[in-house]
Amino acid sequence: MRKYAGLLICAFLLAACSSQSKEEKAMLKEAYELQLKVIEGVNDLESKMAAQTAEAKDSLEHILHEIEEALFEIPGYHLELPGHEGHDHGHNRVSLTTKEILDVQRELLQQVNDLKSSYK
Repeated sequence: MRKYAGLLICAFLLAACSSQSKEEKAMLKEAYELQLKVIEGVNDLESKMAAQTAEAKDSLEHILHEIEEALFEIPGYHLELPGHEGHDHGHNRVSLTTKEILDVQRELLQQVNDLKSSYK
């Protein structure tokens, strides 16, 4: 009987530790939505590269590559990045808090928006 009680307590503790608060879930959802906007912005900029001079195109291509490499899977969501099939963007190498994940996505989106305004 004690074994079952101990097992039940362990199961309860694991469930309590692994569950995310509503606030964390909302932050992760917002981070994912921002990430989708980042990917959309990168795609828009890639389509505008053809109209750039060779030097500007190389520079923009390098910056966009760096942004794409900075993307990672947000816990609970799958990252689908066209052209990166088979490339690992898993979150297991990233150990950030939920707020830091959200902040990273906000920063990436700001970078993309800044690029869009300078590469019209």
